[in-house]
Amino acid sequence: MTGVAAEGTWNLTLHTPIGRLAAVVVLSSDDGVLRGVARDPGSDEEVPLRDIVLDGGRLTWAQTITKPMWLRLTFDVTISGDEMTGRSKAGRLPGSKVVGRRAVPVVAAAAGAGPSTPATPEAGPATAATPEAGPATAATAPGIGLPEEVAGVRIPRSDLVDETLSFARASLSEVLFHHVMRTFLFGSILHREETGTDYDDELTFLACLLHDLGVLRQYWTPEQRFEVDGADAAGSFLAARGLAAEKVDIVWDAIALHTVFGIALRKRPEIAIVSLGSGLDFAGIGYDIMPAGSIDAILSAFPRLGFKEEARANMIDMYTTKPAMHLHFPSLFQPGRVPGYQPPALVEMMLSTPFAT
Repeated sequence: MTGVAAEGTWNLTLHTPIGRLAAVVVLSSDDGVLRGVARDPGSDEEVPLRDIVLDGGRLTWAQTITKPMWLRLTFDVTISGDEMTGRSKAGRLPGSKVVGRRAVPVVAAAAGAGPSTPATPEAGPATAATPEAGPATAATAPGIGLPEEVAGVRIPRSDLVDETLSFARASLSEVLFHHVMRTFLFGSILHREETGTDYDDELTFLACLLHDLGVLRQYWTPEQRFEVDGADAAGSFLAARGLAAEKVDIVWDAIALHTVFGIALRKRPEIAIVSLGSGLDFAGIGYDIMPAGSIDAILSAFPRLGFKEEARANMIDMYTTKPAMHLHFPSLFQPGRVPGYQPPALVEMMLSTPFAT
């Protein structure tokens, strides 16, 4: 290892599609071999760095993160003195600009103004960057770990939203939670592109967050569609938390109708948006009219994580154990029952969407 010194505590800012994210990277040398860890200054989550290579002033490494979502990242940066600049990548998603500053300058350390040995993983967590010396705070909503906006769509905030977010995160799988978030973002953008009319974004967000409760077995009834089971569960949850009855009714309609395009799109925007967003994420409907870059930004914030496979498994589970499921999806009609009618294959429609997973 020759040339530039990389050891030290580095305060980084990642300029991602979901806003600025902060990180602390600690690098140390053991018999000439670089080792390191990365820390989230908000949670103190720590992950090891892998495949660290320093070639002159160029430094590369790989790592994983779990907040705000699980991602495998690679970094390719250049060190110049106590400054670091470069890019990070997460698979095929768009790259993010990385800038950083060493917390204890090399010159100061050599002159006795500070410790010459950087903190190691055993030495305890590094001090988070101060506003003057390090990156700006990540553009995430306090307390809920979500971006303030994605692809130009603001994530609503209120006490009821935060409580509903906590409930959705605790109830849904990670795959389904990402799906309901994409539903809100996709639907909001499609509505903006097609009509641009005003709507209650908080009410729409609540409906999107809760629209798949009917997939969960604890809310199943044998005689109802899963959408109605989900609407009943969502309505009970929101009514118990003081949401006005007329607003509960809107959420109920939005969830109960979210798979019935022909009806939902004729209703008020809060109802239509849930159908638009879930239709794009499930079946690719509207994919071609999304603005450039918006889909990449949304998938970067909320990756699909194998959504197709989990959705297929959920449908099979419902079809085989919930009698009412056999009554409302046209793909379950027996071929030839209606002369000349070829029903759509629902699972094949989902699997053929432009999304990779």
